[in-house]
Amino acid sequence: MTVSKDFVSHVFALAAEQLARAGFQKRKADIYTSTVNEEVIGWLGLNKALYRGGVLQINPVVGVRHQKLESRVAELLGQKPHQYIPASISTNVGYLMPEQKYVAWSFQEDANCDAPVAEMVAAIGRFGRPFMEQNATLATLHNALLNSKRGTPPDQLDYRIAAAADLLRKHTEAKAFVDAKLREIGSRNDEAAEWFRKFATKLRQR
Repeated sequence: MTVSKDFVSHVFALAAEQLARAGFQKRKADIYTSTVNEEVIGWLGLNKALYRGGVLQINPVVGVRHQKLESRVAELLGQKPHQYIPASISTNVGYLMPEQKYVAWSFQEDANCDAPVAEMVAAIGRFGRPFMEQNATLATLHNALLNSKRGTPPDQLDYRIAAAADLLRKHTEAKAFVDAKLREIGSRNDEAAEWFRKFATKLRQR
């Protein structure tokens, strides 16, 4: 038994309704945001997986997007900044819960999904919202980026760590970080290495 599109749409509609009541704005089918302050939005992604037996699983990823930081990263990469993608930092909500381990909610087709959706949304509010508020300044976000161990991919973290330090006027620290990463890259010529070299060149020219 496969998971029907109608069932997936039903569960996501339930989630959207409850998330709206919790203060989250739907931006795409699986992405929501919530204003934290003038420069920061809370970010939520509902990643889905489908399994045989009619099971839909949702893995909520919560994060923070600092608009000024993301504009700077885009500028240094020669890109146009998006309004809400990507998050500056993100993690599965389970790592913010007392157990500090990955968590996902399962929904069985033909079963009542109201209770598990409510449980998921409650966890996002209880544990995700404080994470957003705790990282609502550039300084606290920079510290979180430096100490991030899971969630945001390492290469994406590197851009944001360097750009955040530069925005905080820690220019020596930013350049030292970039230099260290360039030494790690060495003579690599893959796409990720080339992008970071371009980023580093533009940051040094500022």
